[in-house]
Parts: sequence; C-alpha cells; structure tokens
Amino acid sequence: MLELTAKAGVRSAHPAVSADGCPPIICYELCREHLGVHPCDRRHPISSKAALFPGIDVSHIEQDHDHLWQEDHRETREEIQERGRKFMEQVMARPDTHIAVVSHSSFLHFLLSNYGSNASTTVQGDLHRWFENCELRSIVVVDEQSSSKRHDPLHFPGYSVPVKEGPEV
Repeated sequence: MLELTAKAGVRSAHPAVSADGCPPIICYELCREHLGVHPCDRRHPISSKAALFPGIDVSHIEQDHDHLWQEDHRETREEIQERGRKFMEQVMARPDTHIAVVSHSSFLHFLLSNYGSNASTTVQGDLHRWFENCELRSIVVVDEQSSSKRHDPLHFPGYSVPVKEGPEV
C-alpha cells in the first residue's frame, strides 16, 4: 500500500487506497461545488493533486487551473442547473450501467432539481430535497429518449398513479 505524501520522506496519517481491480474512479470538471466568489470553492491545480491520487483518472479535466471559478460572480441557480445537465450528458455517454456520483450537496441538489417533474409528489420530494452531510442516495436514471435503451428490470419511473380514496375503497 502506498503512503500518501506531499513531500518525499514525509508520511501522511493514512495509506493510499489501491485502485487495482476496482471500477474506474473518474474526475469530471463539471461535477463540483457551487462556483464563484468563495475561495474555498476554487479547486487546486490538477497537477498538484494527480500525483497524490494515482488511482483517480483526471484525464477528462482539460485545464490544470480552475477556469470556471470567478472571483466576482457566484453561480446562479440556472447556471448550476445547466452545468448539471451537461454533466449528466457526460454520465449518460458512459458505457457503464452502475455509476456512483460523489459531489457536494449544492451541486447534487441543483442537478436533481432538473429531473422528476412527471413523478409523483412523493418521489419529487425525495428527489429534490437538500442533501445532508455524507448522505447516500440511490437513484435510477433512465434516458427515455435514447434509441439504445437498455431494459432495467428495477426501473420504476415514479409517475403519479391515480389513487382511489373515500368510502368506496
């Protein structure tokens, strides 16, 4: 197991995790925190992190320095939603059928607010609520417009179904 070190001969508090035999871990530029104004939301140059995390594929990040973060503009709801739609295009283009997305609550909230408008109010409530710290959600994403639909036996679109209520039930 490799030790994570920032400097030769200096050990970190924990060993690096080997990626041998694991599914790919891919870093995408668009899948990140709410952008702009706050320096803590600005990413470090990729070159400064890639050597520390050799098991993560950073080849999809085209620019070393953070070209998306702006000192004088905080990303609007509409801008983060659009970034989320573009990220989902990248995700849906992958050949994989099971994908884990790890990101920040703000990005995930606005990403998912793009979807589920045809779903029941219960499903919409679950899909659109804010993420808690370290929260894990499993979501099935289906591209209904795709010509290469792969049938997933676990797919449930969550559409509203009329519910009979009252004394005749």
